[in-house]
Amino acid sequence: MSSAKLIDENVKNWERFPGNNRFCCDGRAMSARQCHILAFLFVLFGVVACLFFAFDARHLTVLLWPYGVVFPIVGVIVLFYSTMFLLKAGCIDPGFIPRATAAEGAYYRSLADSDNPNNPALMKSVKLKGIDVKLKYCHTCNIYRPPRGSHCSICNNCCEHFDHHCPWVGNCVAKRNYRYFYLFLNTILAGCIFVGGSNIATIVLLSLNSPDGTGIVYALKTSPGSILEFLISAFASLGVTGMAGFHTCLIASFQTTNEEIKGTYGTQAVNTENPFHRGNICKNFMVILCGPFPPSLINARSKWLPVEEEVLYKTAQIDGPTQEPPKDFESSTPPLLDGSPLHNRATLTGTEPLSQSLEGIEIGGNTVEVEILPRLTDGPGNSDGSLQDSSDDTKPFLEHHNND
Repeated sequence: MSSAKLIDENVKNWERFPGNNRFCCDGRAMSARQCHILAFLFVLFGVVACLFFAFDARHLTVLLWPYGVVFPIVGVIVLFYSTMFLLKAGCIDPGFIPRATAAEGAYYRSLADSDNPNNPALMKSVKLKGIDVKLKYCHTCNIYRPPRGSHCSICNNCCEHFDHHCPWVGNCVAKRNYRYFYLFLNTILAGCIFVGGSNIATIVLLSLNSPDGTGIVYALKTSPGSILEFLISAFASLGVTGMAGFHTCLIASFQTTNEEIKGTYGTQAVNTENPFHRGNICKNFMVILCGPFPPSLINARSKWLPVEEEVLYKTAQIDGPTQEPPKDFESSTPPLLDGSPLHNRATLTGTEPLSQSLEGIEIGGNTVEVEILPRLTDGPGNSDGSLQDSSDDTKPFLEHHNND
């Protein structure tokens, strides 16, 4: 007698998560696989911080005592918040949407505005504040993307309120981490201004207080790290200033980078009115920066449960000719795709990769022929596709349900 493979309670959702993401810390942190630039940023933070505290903070504390202690204190605060916002933007779920099963996808495709369910550009219209919004069907995730959602080609997942995929933070920037990304940009900009100003102050004060009267030469010999810091902060501020200003304008108009590039609400768009705008700029900023933090939909650290397979019991073969199925199953007669009736229907909760059709499975001493709808992805199982035995104290392999 065959039964289902036991569900491993130690397996969590992040271990079976589809897409091109990597997890660490038992699913508490995630990022894209291309996160080399993120690692470079942390190294750059460390280099600038070491140079600042070794040269500028030390000299300014002595030259401006007791007020000079402000410089190392502010430096620690800026370093802490810039690192924290970078970690939050790059290492949390940005708002990925769980994928639907193949059966759910077939149902969703039937709801499309097009008559052809195999159309690669399936669309569905919904109204938001009286404005028509098109929902595009994603054939990878088997869902209609919600308004402002988009599929990231790098992470290979659909994301809510998708803004863009940022290689600098090594993650998508979307619904759950956009505020941290924006705060990171502004914190880095403030840090560049603070470090650059400290470099200039250090060189000027050392020049004025040179004991041998050499001025700038003495300052450069005493604090050579200030020049390197100033160059790094100057180049960084050029790019960060533009990014921070651009996203400030986006928040003011309550748009995403994806919508801005596509011109969704521009002058050439069909609907120039943005249905997501809160009415004024202050409310837009309040929603982005102070709104409630949305929960993660992927539940990375929850126990993983295999996708339910629908087993359609077509006929029951008991010792020869076709007869009625065993009494263990509740009767229902939904038609198959080929038009033939079904005797029974049950739900399979096993985790084995299943083929399109299996014959001769023994259930309760009776041999039945089954037809199985395909899954979106195959789960773990035996290499030969066989079912493993379960003990009596486990959950039953087949969970009956009435389709009435």
